[in-house]
Amino acid sequence: IEKQWIKIWINKDGTIDLLYNLTFACDTGSFTWIRIGQPNRNFVIWSCVDEYNRSLTTTKIVDDWTGVKIDFQDAVLTGQEITIVLLTNVDRMIWEDKTNPGNVGMLFTACWWEVTVDDLRIAVVLPENVQEGEILSGEILWNNLYPEDGRWVAYWNQSNLLSNEQFQIGVSFPQGYVCLLY
Repeated sequence: IEKQWIKIWINKDGTIDLLYNLTFACDTGSFTWIRIGQPNRNFVIWSCVDEYNRSLTTTKIVDDWTGVKIDFQDAVLTGQEITIVLLTNVDRMIWEDKTNPGNVGMLFTACWWEVTVDDLRIAVVLPENVQEGEILSGEILWNNLYPEDGRWVAYWNQSNLLSNEQFQIGVSFPQGYVCLLY
């Protein structure tokens, strides 16, 4: 995996919009599809395109594995690569932060793969009106916190993840910025 760039928007209704921008390189053989995990079974696929903005066929899978199967328009052959952009909406991602009373939070683990990931980036866009001083991080502190379109963004990056290495991030903020319906 040459790049796994993820952007998450935390919505006022307690859902998240989850964007995966991934570039897969084929070292040997060929492949015509890929599967991208989702945080839970409560998701809706909004769109999936390749680097040429061609729509790709997607299938929602919820069984012993939860995620999206993506079929490419063309086979990816040895020495080639493909970039795909998948956008989903996931419910039941914001929970009471028991460590910080009055706060809610989100834990997120990026997809892990049986191959290395060269460049992992995760950006989490906090709900509107959350103030910089109200944002807390999980165990792994963000690399940067910056404003974007009037909202705060927490940003993490990690290079050279090993095969099956998991990278989990977390954010917490006052509960009043979201409505939890569950």
